[in-house]
This record gives sequence, C-alpha cells and structure tokens, in this order.
Amino acid sequence: MSEKFYVDNTGIYKGSHDGDDATNPYLEEIEVPTAPTHAGDKWNGLSWDDYVLTIEEQLSTTEDIQALFQKVEELIEYVETNKPLSQETKNWVNNRKTIKGE
Repeated sequence: MSEKFYVDNTGIYKGSHDGDDATNPYLEEIEVPTAPTHAGDKWNGLSWDDYVLTIEEQLSTTEDIQALFQKVEELIEYVETNKPLSQETKNWVNNRKTIKGE
C-alpha cells in the first residue's frame, strides 16, 4: 500500500498513513499528492507554500537580536535625518513586508 499525505481545510499538514482505510486516522482530512518539505509549509490547493520564519524564530540568538537593534537604529536615523539605508536594512524591511503580506 502506498503512503498518503493529509492536510486540514486550512492547508496545514496533518500527517501521513500507509495502511488501509480502516486504520487511517486522517479520513476526515484532505489527501494531497506529497508531503511538505518543512512541517510548517502550507498547502494552497495546488502546491506547498514555503514556510516563512516568524520574527521570534529569526531572533533565536544574541547576535540576531544585536543585528535587529542595529537595523532599528538605522531606521530611526533614516526617519530623523533621511540618511540612506544600507542594502542589508532595505532587504530586511522588504522581508518584513513580505511576512506581513504587504
């Protein structure tokens, strides 16, 4: 019997099963053709959308937090003096917009 993969109605991966239907705990879920690459990927009805780290997950180390504060300081300086942003900070701002769906 081949392995089958399942998501709930919001596209969140629920698991897989390779037994018969009598023992399948996912019969109420939606079958999809493949498992996700990352457990946080989301099924959009046609394919898997890549998992995007939350800010909390991105800030997992002291170095990450220090880098965030540097970007915030640079953004404050930009607002106050119109000093151009570094490319790294521009990329960070664009990534934040993508995460927020802007």
